Amino acid sequence: MRGGRVLQLVTAANKQTVVPVHLPALIKRTSAILKFVGVGHCRAHVLVATDQFVQTLNYRTRDVNKPTDVLSFQQIMFEKPGVLPRQYRLGRPKLGDIVIGFPYVLEQAKDFGESIDDRFDVLLSHSVCHLLGYDHERDDDYKLMDAKENEILAYLDTLKLPPISDTHIQTR
Repeated sequence: MRGGRVLQLVTAANKQTVVPVHLPALIKRTSAILKFVGVGHCRAHVLVATDQFVQTLNYRTRDVNKPTDVLSFQQIMFEKPGVLPRQYRLGRPKLGDIVIGFPYVLEQAKDFGESIDDRFDVLLSHSVCHLLGYDHERDDDYKLMDAKENEILAYLDTLKLPPISDTHIQTR
């Protein structure tokens, strides 16, 4: 606590209007993931944005001129995925930023027959893994990251978390 206020380690913003997003629920899910993977003391920000914003960001940062579901912006360099470097084990270091694109994600949820919450869980797990230094460029790396994502998703399934959105979608 600082000056009687609790320091919020995970922050979130919604800059799209396709689907109402309950930011406290998004923060709670993200915080649960960070605690589960051992970096609950780190700060992170989640932005839910339009496809156009994500496409622009994707082009500026990765030279890919199309929207995507999620972008991760890692602030801490990891020598070994998932092992927080010693100098970041104390204090409140910034782990990174997550940008989730709508309606891209809504279309994915429809295509995969998932709820919006389930899709958010997948994307948050995937993105947090990137923030922790995991990647999926090589087969071995993909297997390691996929295993960690599945661990996180199994953990989330055990929790009673509030919905990120009350919007129900028609699956294809």
